[in-house]
Amino acid sequence: MAEKFSEEQLINFCREELALMMGVEPESISINANFEDLRLNSIHAMQLLDELEDRLNISISPIVFWENPTLSAFCKSILQQS
Repeated sequence: MAEKFSEEQLINFCREELALMMGVEPESISINANFEDLRLNSIHAMQLLDELEDRLNISISPIVFWENPTLSAFCKSILQQS
């Protein structure tokens, strides 16, 4: 069954997942920083998208990640889809 997230919950979930992938503290990932500035790569993006698709039971195009280059914008876009 798909989980339902508020915007804050989704941001926190994504921060925690990205932090695990990148080996950093979740608090070090600013929700308004550009993904490029955070040094996220395509592997991180695909891993996060896979995890979100499983949790939310939706299909997410990888383009969403690049069209919404901050965690805040990305999460807002995902919530509009779910």
